Amino acid sequence: MKLHRDHDVHHHGRVSAGGTNAAEAPSEPSGEPSEPSVAELLTGDHQRLDRLFQAIAVEAALGDSDLLHRQWTAFGQELTRHMDVEEVRIISAFSRREPKEARGLLDDHARIRSRLTELAIDLDVHRLRPDRIRALVAELDEHARREIALLYPWTVTALDAGARESFRWAHAGERGCECCRAGPFGADDDAAT
Repeated sequence: MKLHRDHDVHHHGRVSAGGTNAAEAPSEPSGEPSEPSVAELLTGDHQRLDRLFQAIAVEAALGDSDLLHRQWTAFGQELTRHMDVEEVRIISAFSRREPKEARGLLDDHARIRSRLTELAIDLDVHRLRPDRIRALVAELDEHARREIALLYPWTVTALDAGARESFRWAHAGERGCECCRAGPFGADDDAAT
């Protein structure tokens, strides 16, 4: 099932055939462009999170604590959503094939969540130290490299069409898209679980 046009524009920065987008030309001259792969969506998350984090670094240097707190909260929510979707939709399946590697990725996620909490507390008490931020950045970079090298390529061949579509809906819904919260069949997918 294809996601509808407004969803593609909102989440993927593209339009259906016949439309134009300066950032991305349609990949198929006649017909809709193909859906992005799971790996592309997850890699896009990493890029978006990196941009959010860069904005945090700028605000930290400027010293606007209210804006910094809002940006940190948004970053933490986006990162947590990303990890949640990975865990439920991807790593759970990956663990049946590579249990040790999956456990390592889940352990990374637990450490990252812990660091996010610690840094949020530091921010609340106005003691956000640059060395702790650098440590989180290094941990996120290393974790992203592991996922891009190990997990994301696995999704290309290991997930069937149904699992990929389920991931896309979860990914879009977790990012807060109103059109996708109802799920692909019009009923709230979360209510069914």
